[in-house]
Amino acid sequence: MRKLTNFFLGGIFVVLTGWPIIGVVLEIYGFFLLFRGFFPVAVGFIRRVPVIGSLLSLPGIRTVNPAHTYLGEFNNLS
Repeated sequence: MRKLTNFFLGGIFVVLTGWPIIGVVLEIYGFFLLFRGFFPVAVGFIRRVPVIGSLLSLPGIRTVNPAHTYLGEFNNLS
């Protein structure tokens, strides 16, 4: 966990020292690593929104979404 935070905060430091492109890349990488466990939950919530959920359930998008199989286990419990 500490390594992930260091990527994110290190990216901010690199931006402030004058290397904006490298810093932003580090920030984005750190952001995705920090919140990768939250993304499947967020996608599951968005799937329940009427208009956006129907778009995410289209066959082409559903196969690309890695959270689909992860959330399918929890949707079958109810």
